[in-house]
Amino acid sequence: MTEPEYKCQVCKDAGVVHPIEDGKVCYDRTIPCQCMAETLEKERQERNLRLCKLPADTEDMTFETFDTYGNPSLIEALNYARALADRTDEVRWLTLIGKVDRGKTHLAVAICRRWMERGTAARYAFVPLLLKELRDGFELEGEQSYRLKMNFLCDVGLLVLDDLGVERSTSWGLEQLQTIVHSRGINGLPLIVTANKELDRICGDKNEDERLASMRISSRLQRETWCRVMVLDTGEHRLRELKGGK
Repeated sequence: MTEPEYKCQVCKDAGVVHPIEDGKVCYDRTIPCQCMAETLEKERQERNLRLCKLPADTEDMTFETFDTYGNPSLIEALNYARALADRTDEVRWLTLIGKVDRGKTHLAVAICRRWMERGTAARYAFVPLLLKELRDGFELEGEQSYRLKMNFLCDVGLLVLDDLGVERSTSWGLEQLQTIVHSRGINGLPLIVTANKELDRICGDKNEDERLASMRISSRLQRETWCRVMVLDTGEHRLRELKGGK
């Protein structure tokens, strides 16, 4: 009887093999064969990309395409962003503050992409939509439930809270944001925050709830030695491009 032709002679195209431990074949369990490494890596990257929920049309938001225009605040922000992307202990939290189109989201997305390239899950969240997702979770079960969504936000390897402060303020929403920030602070888990408001008004100052939330979150974002806060003191990127980068 002719033996079938296998693409992989090690696992006979089964995709798994029995591991060898202490010189002996361990028949009571299996591990992926080396021939599956490329497929598994591709599946892992696709899964992480789905979980991250990066905004559409941001494929070009990388470190290589981020133009500092020689601006000192952008150069420093880029250096901090690279340090966080490289997962150094020097920078675990990065807060980027500036008006619209100053490069905040570009850097946040670039960090996410580098983080995922190196095998760790990340989650990008536009804050108003994030709060809607959490609220909708009260009516859902399983992975879409409020409890699992909140646990994921508190525990994921890297979290981006983009445009913190633009959401419509409610006591419930402020409580969710404080919980997420506080939980990640306690556990030293990486966090990126972008905002177009001053740090001490990051959640607003129209009422007592907003003022207290701003104070608590502001304190958290600066408290540890690995926290960095950058104000991007520059003009709008689109206007610079129209003027030829000047």
